[in-house]
Amino acid sequence: MATPQGALRGREMRCLRFNKAFLAVHTEMIFLIHGGRKRKNAANGNVLDVIIALVIDNLLVGLFPEFIGSLTNLVHLDLSNTGTQQGETIPYQIGNLSNLQYLNLRVISHELKNLSKLQCLSLSNNYFNGPIPVFIGSLKSYRYHDLSYSGFSGVIPHDLENLSKLQHLDLSYNLVTGGGNFECLAELDLSRNMLEGRIPESFAYMTSLTHLELFGNQLSSVLSEATGLPSSLVELDLSMNSIRSTISEAHLFNISRLEYKHASFNSLAFEFSSECPFQFTQLSLASCKLGPKFPNWIRNQRYIDHLDISNSQISDTIPISFSNLLTAVYHLNLSSNKIRGSFLFDFPYIEEMDLSSNYFDKPLPPIPTNCVKLNLSQNKFSGTLISISVTENLSIGFLDISNNKLFGALPDNWMYFQGLVFLNLGYNNFSGRIPRSIGN
Repeated sequence: MATPQGALRGREMRCLRFNKAFLAVHTEMIFLIHGGRKRKNAANGNVLDVIIALVIDNLLVGLFPEFIGSLTNLVHLDLSNTGTQQGETIPYQIGNLSNLQYLNLRVISHELKNLSKLQCLSLSNNYFNGPIPVFIGSLKSYRYHDLSYSGFSGVIPHDLENLSKLQHLDLSYNLVTGGGNFECLAELDLSRNMLEGRIPESFAYMTSLTHLELFGNQLSSVLSEATGLPSSLVELDLSMNSIRSTISEAHLFNISRLEYKHASFNSLAFEFSSECPFQFTQLSLASCKLGPKFPNWIRNQRYIDHLDISNSQISDTIPISFSNLLTAVYHLNLSSNKIRGSFLFDFPYIEEMDLSSNYFDKPLPPIPTNCVKLNLSQNKFSGTLISISVTENLSIGFLDISNNKLFGALPDNWMYFQGLVFLNLGYNNFSGRIPRSIGN
């Protein structure tokens, strides 16, 4: 998701950073960056109007500087690392900052209503411990609200729905119990809150919504097939809820743009035809119900780069057509199923692969050149380690082939595993001496 600092990207920035010693006694000299050169100036304030970015660190409680209100050219103001506390007021002069576009605060003030050009407001990492202030709905120019980790509770006030320019709203890690209906909102993050029951129906009418993150709530069912989700949706995260529903093509019929779907750690079942109309880029369905057969609709996915279908009750072999999927995948997790047979697919771009806790047998698959983490433990792989008798440097850092049926001598080529940090060969039937190269 976009960051609020993007409001300043591409602009010349003259940034002034104050520490608590300066603000407490006003005796140190400051440096202003202007025209590519440093100029030394007295701290009496008559030249401070050239500053457009200001960051204050470690401000002592009760020493909020009133002169900030005179910095009329200020565009970026970060007060997030100050010692201000909830209940402490900020100077009314802050309402004079008519050019301010980005503001990061630790207190809430009605003076914010006077900042007509403010686009990005961050109140994250606070302890407000109460409802979201209604007056935030009067901040018409805002495009980005970061209210995460702030102790807000209750439903989202209807007044916020009037923010016609708001594109990004982050309310993650709060105690919010109800959503809103934002016509123009593109990105909504309500992860780690207190949403319960069915996914709020209001989301279906947010026609500009592209990213919806709801992981870590207490949702128990999805929207009905008739209601569905907005057709604009590109990314949907329902992970770590208590959803016990069956997802069919009808639920996602209008979401032709959906590329990223995360629904891990639910009790979801999927009923798609073999010709799934969706082409995902990321698909995370860990602990969902996909088996017992290997789902046909997954093997027709041509653009997936991240696939996690671990612990999904699959008791089957992997179809040959699965190789079409692996041409782009870099993260693959099939662990904790009952998948059997050999695994001899070519995966040129794979970086992390977890096949652990299955029934794979026959020889070990070769280690891909770019693979950093490979877990093949708790299977029935047999034979020698001829497949890892490499003669070129590998990227592998984590290799676990424990609890298999491997035997024979260990190869003497460990000098090609220079990045290896973790190696587990336990609970096999290896014999002979430990090769000298393993000490390298």
